[in-house]
Amino acid sequence: MILADDERAIIGSINLSEGSFDKRRELAIEVTDEAIVDRLRRISREDWKHSKPLDLSDEGLATDLERHHVGDYAVVPQRRSVKKDERPETPR
Repeated sequence: MILADDERAIIGSINLSEGSFDKRRELAIEVTDEAIVDRLRRISREDWKHSKPLDLSDEGLATDLERHHVGDYAVVPQRRSVKKDERPETPR
């Protein structure tokens, strides 16, 4: 979602990269309805209040994935994803 001003919002799956606009046929819509734009702005500000910094290093992302048990996968030190039942045994 992009809120560029108080008059419109763009909502969609596109990334701000050349491929998203030209090659992958992703979709976005522009909304100009004042009530909808206002609601999106309020939701965005509320979400921002409850956000927290995210460590984007490999180690930080691996820790976050482990903490939240994302899907049926776990990140192992070799930097590859494996199903939980394929994890190497942890020494006790």
